[in-house]
Formats: sequence, C-alpha cells, structure tokens
Amino acid sequence: MTQVPLKDQLYNRDSVRALAGRLHSVDPQLRRDVFVEEVTGRLGELQLKERITWIAEVLERHLPNQYRDAVEVLLRSLPTPCDPTLSDGDVGDFTYAPYGECIARRGTGRQDVEFSLSAHKETQSLHAEEGSYSRWVKCHAYLSGSRNLSGHNPAALR
Repeated sequence: MTQVPLKDQLYNRDSVRALAGRLHSVDPQLRRDVFVEEVTGRLGELQLKERITWIAEVLERHLPNQYRDAVEVLLRSLPTPCDPTLSDGDVGDFTYAPYGECIARRGTGRQDVEFSLSAHKETQSLHAEEGSYSRWVKCHAYLSGSRNLSGHNPAALR
C-alpha cells in the first residue's frame, strides 16, 4: 500500500479549494478559482513548509490591501478552534498554517504588533505549528531592544 506524503494530504487541490471557499464566504471579492489555480500550479514542486509559505504569498495577493482588513478576513474564515481541554496528542488542522505565516510576514511593524500577536494566537488555536513563531521572537527582540531571546516559548502564543 502506497502512503500519501503528509504534504499531499494537507495541501492539495481539494484542501486549497476548501480554504478558498471559506475565504470567499467572508470576502466575496476573493476570486476563488484564480486563487486555487495560482496555489495549485506550484504545489507539486514544493515541500511541506514551502507550501505553507507559498500559500501565504498567494493569500497576500488575494486579500484586501489594508493589512488589518486582510487579517479580519483570515480570522472570520477560521473554523471552530480545537478544544484545548483535549489531550489526545492531536496537533490540529494544519490547513490554516498559511494564515499564521501571512500574519507574521506582514504584521511585525510597531503599529501592528499587538494586533498581529493577538491574531496569530487565534490562528494557532487550530494547530500546533511553530514555524512562524520565530518572526515574533525576532520582532519582540527588535521592538524591545533585547538581544536575549532566551525565555521565549512558542507555547506562550497559544
């Protein structure tokens, strides 16, 4: 029996189409079919983390230009978060990992950092993904003038 790679289980035409549908349901101006075609056109050549980054890049082009408006679309399109009281080891739905990446890519300016951290935390309630967390550690260090990054824990954003 051939096992389907995780990258293909998580990010494929069907999952991208479902993501586009959720986004379109809260932002009817988002062109679902164009988004799906643009994303899936490159999936075959990308590994898992590269797919997350690629989807975030495409999201940026399809979301409203104003950063906070774009984040509101992302947040309104999220499904119900995972139940934090469960301890079954489930890491959640990684389909939405590009949301956190998209927020981390655009939201580290001084005027947006608190808003962005709150939004990023909300996206992290769906899954245990720490890849985009490093941007927040660097952002915090820059804004606070701190060079000591020890003591920062990715779990603190959850």
